[in-house]
Amino acid sequence: MIDAGGTPRVMIVGCGAVAERGFLPALARMGVAPALVVDANLARAEDVAARFGVGVATADYRTGLGRIDAAIIALPHALHAPVCTDLLDHGVHALVEKPMALSSAECEAMVAASRASGAVLAVGLMRRFRFASRWVKAALASGALGRVESIDVREGFQYGWPVASDFFFRRDSAGGGVLIDTGSHTLDLLLWWLGEVAVVSYRDDSHGGVEADCELEVELAGGGHGLVELSRTRRLRNTAILRCSRGEIEVPLHGNALTARPRRLLAATHDGRSGVELPAQDVVDLFTAELGDWLGAIARRSSPEVDGAEGARAVALIEGCYSRRRPLVHRWVDVAAPRERTLAPPGSPPVPQGRVLVTGASGFIGGRLVERLGLGGGIPVTALLRSLAGAARIARFPVRLVQGSLEDADALDRAVAGCEVVFHCAHDFSAEAPNLAGAEALAGACLRHGVRRLVYLSSFSVYEPLASGEIVETSAWPACEQPYVLAKRRTETALLARVRTGGLPVVILQPTVVYGPFCKPWTITPARLMRTGRIVLPDGGEGLCNAVYVDDLVDAMLLAADARDATGERFLVSGAQPVTWREFYAAFERMLSVSGVATLPSAEIERLQLQGEDEVDLRAVSRDLRRVTRWRPARLAADLMRTAIGTARWERLKGFTPPPLHLPGGARLDMYRAKPWVRIDKARDGLAYAPSRDLALGMELTAEYVRWAGL
Repeated sequence: MIDAGGTPRVMIVGCGAVAERGFLPALARMGVAPALVVDANLARAEDVAARFGVGVATADYRTGLGRIDAAIIALPHALHAPVCTDLLDHGVHALVEKPMALSSAECEAMVAASRASGAVLAVGLMRRFRFASRWVKAALASGALGRVESIDVREGFQYGWPVASDFFFRRDSAGGGVLIDTGSHTLDLLLWWLGEVAVVSYRDDSHGGVEADCELEVELAGGGHGLVELSRTRRLRNTAILRCSRGEIEVPLHGNALTARPRRLLAATHDGRSGVELPAQDVVDLFTAELGDWLGAIARRSSPEVDGAEGARAVALIEGCYSRRRPLVHRWVDVAAPRERTLAPPGSPPVPQGRVLVTGASGFIGGRLVERLGLGGGIPVTALLRSLAGAARIARFPVRLVQGSLEDADALDRAVAGCEVVFHCAHDFSAEAPNLAGAEALAGACLRHGVRRLVYLSSFSVYEPLASGEIVETSAWPACEQPYVLAKRRTETALLARVRTGGLPVVILQPTVVYGPFCKPWTITPARLMRTGRIVLPDGGEGLCNAVYVDDLVDAMLLAADARDATGERFLVSGAQPVTWREFYAAFERMLSVSGVATLPSAEIERLQLQGEDEVDLRAVSRDLRRVTRWRPARLAADLMRTAIGTARWERLKGFTPPPLHLPGGARLDMYRAKPWVRIDKARDGLAYAPSRDLALGMELTAEYVRWAGL
């Protein structure tokens, strides 16, 4: 029974991040103390109970029957319907997180249970309580915007939600990926604003796992059309643009700062607020509004704003999308797609046939390796991840995810058990020691479990500082104190010692400058630097860059898994031949349509570095030039130039602010001016390695990614 004060006794079922970051803080703000918290992981439930002052923690939600009046259900998606229906059957009021369920049939059963018992059912679609969402709903209903002709929605972030388990990345427990997760909110807003919405087409990038990116086209009830794009791998603009017969409204999906063309559209007042300056709301504000509506409906014995029938509409639309699914093909991903220039030429390396373990699978190279394994015949893959939040890209495939570090003996044994080949791509950049300890622990696990081949991804950085001339596997390691270089050298040495003392079946690869989609140092960072300024190269950029496209490196990794007589050997992996750094960065200039490179003499760069500069702001130079033009002879020269080029161009030139120059640091400067030639003869002979993506093809594919990623 509801207590004497009229407040229901509330239970929270599921103690993940949604409960910790949303429901529990909101209840505390409202002065409502939960009676129970429930989680299958009892230790987690007890920890949450202790931190939020909840008296009882349990692993079984049925413990609460007879002791509570209402339940908040924040479980893995597949459990929403069975747990919620059971509670409703017992007369317990329920607020179930989105998505309401995995199917329309489950939604119907939940609504029927609510009606039969009289218990209030609400669905956690909290974006309806955002001021901007409500203002747009009222403006559309009033006719102030006219007829909606089209809608364009783009929502995406690099996934980083602190998941406590892998359920988000399994189709059996999550029901899908970004569409059923983020899309539940996004599509609910469309349905709420616009009425009926019909799916015309749907594409996503799932390959047996859960999609990370999807695109859908819809038809609006009034005859207009809509486009929706959702992503877990890149940042999109995160707004909905409604193009109406009387103007255009852009609605932020995570804020309240509306924009409109013409701006006068925002002057109208709806629900007591104009659209000009809506108050800010944080996530707890939204949970508080949602909970207040639900608890108010319980007190009034009325329907909440988002009841079961409303929540079911988004589920039905999502079902319609999945039933029409077609593949979302990106040329740099899908090696099987037909094209003029293939990513997988005849004679590509075979993939291992047994289970494969990849460490560092959430990273650039490890992620591409998992993609290639998944596309190459459904090879069973295990990924050992320190944080599951980074699994969005690889979870598109039916990958077995194991959470833990290399120092976690239990997680490591679970990951290695049953694997034929292990690819060690992980590297901890925060410290040197864990890399060596982790590699040695992995080596021990490989020996215990009889792994056939361990492929360790080292780096040609072990030969830094680079000197001009040829580099081969027997080249000396110069004196160097860089932590990354030392970590790679010591790990190589330790693993090769295990070959001699324990028979460790390890092959070491030393890739050069690896670039391609999702690469931060050699793709994303250069693109961003060139969008904000110019990358500075020394001495005309004539130093040599030994670059390799990521798929050529993955070829070498797959070849190393099966190469005979390769145990205990090191192999340098690079492209067919080096290019100059000026040529390497010129490819980025072309793809970005910018002038993004400047050159300075090495001595000038060193002088600026001695002054503590890493970026030269040329605005000061521009100001100095304007001062010079005050001198009479300079003014006469300026007048002549203005006459020659025209007044309009002269005014634009005067107001031009040169972009800053991004200076290379000491180690990068040394790399830029050296002229090493990395020889790959040993990899050609010992691995049958044959790089087939030259700089032109590699950058062509990279350019497609750069455009797609909005870089």
